[in-house]
Amino acid sequence: MARHELGEIIATRELVLRDGTPVIVSIGKPLPFPDDPPPANYFCPYSITGLKEPRHSHVGGVDAVQALELTLKLIGVLLAASEEGKRGDIRWLDGAARNYGFPPVPGLQSHPPRWRPMTRADLAAVAHIAAIVHPDYPEDPAIAAERLALDPTGCFVFDGADGPAAYLLSHRWIDAAPPALDTHLHALPAHPDVWYIHDIALLPETRGRGAARAIVEELDTLARAHGLHRIALVAVNNSVPFWTRHGFTDATTPALAEKLATYGGDARYMTRDLI
Repeated sequence: MARHELGEIIATRELVLRDGTPVIVSIGKPLPFPDDPPPANYFCPYSITGLKEPRHSHVGGVDAVQALELTLKLIGVLLAASEEGKRGDIRWLDGAARNYGFPPVPGLQSHPPRWRPMTRADLAAVAHIAAIVHPDYPEDPAIAAERLALDPTGCFVFDGADGPAAYLLSHRWIDAAPPALDTHLHALPAHPDVWYIHDIALLPETRGRGAARAIVEELDTLARAHGLHRIALVAVNNSVPFWTRHGFTDATTPALAEKLATYGGDARYMTRDLI
């Protein structure tokens, strides 16, 4: 049997692309290299189908166990390094498992830190991060779920080494009319004129790595694509200097006092005009 042929399949895993296309990982039974004198080294064949560039190959090891172990690790790396993996299009268990469930390779992070679109599978992690970062600004987890349902294009998660480490919730809205804290929207406005950042939270490990700047730039592009020329938010927890560094200016007016009070005494309404 050629080394790249699967032969007897001992395990399979089905993943799925964002468009619903299945990605099938198949692993063959480890066998001794036919040309090796005893005690022979082993090879483990595998295949990955459903990607733009499918894989059919094998991994060698000193025995059957090592060949299988190295094959599992390599498959995780190959999936993450694929064109679809880099785009964040490959899902397993609705996106809940890191590394697609394959063993991580020490010293090699198969999922580089990046922002990606949020899914419903991320909502538990969003609630966990919110409880850590915003203990003084609690919201029902249903608020994040509603924002995601209403405007999924504006909701993102930042993947760290061990899973989601930051999130952003944003949506189309009306300028100078920020929703009160912990309030359902029920629907988006028919004629929005601003892209509104409802919430952003970054765990300490994510800060200082350019994550906030990267997502603001992403929102610039997103807002323009919807014909909007301003981004707005409510700055809390003494974050005005932070947002000022990212091009936002204080646009607070007396008419906003009542709504801003739900966010705390230091809350300020800030905007960033897109030139």
